[in-house]
Amino acid sequence: MQAHIDSLMAVLNGGADPQNQLQRAVQRLKENEEDVVRLREENEKLSRLAQTWQAWVDHLEEELQRVGDSGDLVQIKEDLTARLATRELASGRPAQRDEERWQFQGDSGEWVPFPERANQELMGKFRQGLWHCEVSVHGKVYAINFREGWQINQRTGKTRWIRCFFDVPIHWKLTIEEAFQFLTPAGANFVARTVRPVRDPLILFRLQGVLNRSRSRHDGASCWCSHGSSSFQVLEAFQVKNLHVWRRYQRFLQSIREKHHQLGISPEACPAVGDALTEFAHELQVDQAGNERLLLHGTRDLETAMKIALEGFDNRVRERPGLYGQGTYFAAQTCKSAQYATNGGTHYKASSEMMGTMLFARVAIGHPFYAEGPCHERTRPPEKYAVRADSIIAMPGIPNGLPGRAGLQGHLEVVTFDPAQAYPEFIVRFIEN
Repeated sequence: MQAHIDSLMAVLNGGADPQNQLQRAVQRLKENEEDVVRLREENEKLSRLAQTWQAWVDHLEEELQRVGDSGDLVQIKEDLTARLATRELASGRPAQRDEERWQFQGDSGEWVPFPERANQELMGKFRQGLWHCEVSVHGKVYAINFREGWQINQRTGKTRWIRCFFDVPIHWKLTIEEAFQFLTPAGANFVARTVRPVRDPLILFRLQGVLNRSRSRHDGASCWCSHGSSSFQVLEAFQVKNLHVWRRYQRFLQSIREKHHQLGISPEACPAVGDALTEFAHELQVDQAGNERLLLHGTRDLETAMKIALEGFDNRVRERPGLYGQGTYFAAQTCKSAQYATNGGTHYKASSEMMGTMLFARVAIGHPFYAEGPCHERTRPPEKYAVRADSIIAMPGIPNGLPGRAGLQGHLEVVTFDPAQAYPEFIVRFIEN
């Protein structure tokens, strides 16, 4: 509201183009009133939804207490138990679960999670190295065989398959043995378990192709920087499979989506980042419709890249603030990230004597703020429509405060301010020809 008042005062004080400023101020006031109405309606919907869900859960719990273990009612109780375990909201959207969970197979072939207490008990016994155990679920005792993956109802003798579900990306292509390794302490093997060399020549070729097809700006214009004419050759690559960092990133995604829903925000669409990154992001199942993007990040050596792979991106270790604040910077053009991929990368190209290091990262852009100029001292994004933005985007062509030809932003850059806001997918080591 203060911004609208300032705009009106500027008109009254004889600011430039008063008619246009007045029209813009009136329009912004109208939009603000519409936002308030929409937020009130959304709040009422959420309140009704919460009441409906709680009533539904209470009903299921009452049914579980009423239904016994005798005769034909056993199956009814199992179905109610399964429904209560999934805890689906009235909207049909399941409650968020990002931890590994033990599941049993229902009569229709669907996988149903064990109730929370039983899941914790099963996980504890599995981590102890037990292959056989018993677990009680709502008064019924089951014999569990972890090695062969089944359970038996001790009273009825009914057998069902069980499994441990890991919510990890499909392109990690984990075997069962590799997935179970996440449940045991890695110790000195943590790096080897988390950062896997890419052996498949097709994937190496794919990564190299994305780098070379991303040299031009997203609008098709050629780049005048020193790396714009390079041909990038990937010599080695690593895939990052870090369950802790992945889950932290997923929690961040979920938190900003819930914030947008509660506040009635429809985040402004992010700009295109080029066909190569867009296509690769689709293969990695990046939610581009939800303002998640696959971007590039250059770092001066492999050691730093490995730290990012193990701990995630962290803007708190920046040596000096950038043009658009003290965040972590990502680019949509290879030539821009190549400037930071070696020591002295703004002047020298990567070579066999000084290889370049770059990361492919998925970034939760969320509700972006578009910079209009440099903002060096920012430690978080500014407000946009009275709500704190999630990131800053610098578009090509805006003034950046640098002298001469460099005074206009040459590349699309995204700046994030939360260590959980990005996940490193691949590390590539390259030279330029």
